[in-house]
Amino acid sequence: MLQRLSILGFGNLEVSFSVVAAISNFFGEREIELYTWDASKEQCDIMCRVTRVFLKVNRTPFIVYSLETPDLALHASDGAILCSPIDIALDIPTFDVATVDWKIKRDWGRDEAKFQALRYINREEYPSVEIYTERQSPLLDWLKTL
Repeated sequence: MLQRLSILGFGNLEVSFSVVAAISNFFGEREIELYTWDASKEQCDIMCRVTRVFLKVNRTPFIVYSLETPDLALHASDGAILCSPIDIALDIPTFDVATVDWKIKRDWGRDEAKFQALRYINREEYPSVEIYTERQSPLLDWLKTL
């Protein structure tokens, strides 16, 4: 059975690395389709690429899509993760929503976060430490309840 999960505000690089690391640690009985969106298409694309790297390193067979609007990302989802406040009106269906309000674990500026993402994408560094630190994540616990 396939589970669909939306991630809105995915371009929030300070938070999204932790979200991706937690998701890559999810070994549920179902494969997951991830529908992502952010107002910054470029940053959402960067995080989708990082996500694919994290999933491959941890051998988690999920499918990742970047969508044009938040409503498309929410369509037919079983749950949603909000990585940053969304300033637009959304018709959120009746399902579980996790708001990521974690303390930022890195002291990166936006440029440093982009450079780190590129190091992961280009396989100059492996995200093993990042994945390991999120193996006991509250988000991971939430995913197990869906």
